[in-house]
Amino acid sequence: MHIFYNNLTKNTRVLLFYSACLSLIIYFRIYPIVLPWIESIIKTTIPNWIKIPSYLALYHLIVGIYEKSLWKYAFFKAIGLPVIPDLNGKWTGKVNSSYDTNTTYSVDVEIRHNLSKFMMILKTNRSASETNCAIITIQEPYSKLQYNFVSRPSSGAEFSMNIHRS
Repeated sequence: MHIFYNNLTKNTRVLLFYSACLSLIIYFRIYPIVLPWIESIIKTTIPNWIKIPSYLALYHLIVGIYEKSLWKYAFFKAIGLPVIPDLNGKWTGKVNSSYDTNTTYSVDVEIRHNLSKFMMILKTNRSASETNCAIITIQEPYSKLQYNFVSRPSSGAEFSMNIHRS
């Protein structure tokens, strides 16, 4: 299940900019030092199409690394990248039922996510629900999580409870 957050276009432009800069740094600073050494080891000349690093390949490499682990560090906010709150873990809380007015239920919640994927399982003594779509909206100083879910009643739930989506 995918997660969406605001400013996606801006974030893509920022990552493409850094990828292009990294590509130029590699081509003009690193390759002149490393390539002659590699060519001396393999005893052949490396073709130019290999020498020029693709900024799109670097973009995907940067996005992959950022998406898996770096997205939660505040340092990246300073360079224009999103900092999504790290909600990973097991949580307990209370929810108010929209079906039974003025009824509060204790819940156990497990959240697992990275920058682009989000999964939340919420369990009560009556049902369990799982997210099927989520969005995190970042408006400093707050972030807001909104999600849709599928709720399945437990075997001991009232007969009137059915599978429902929200």
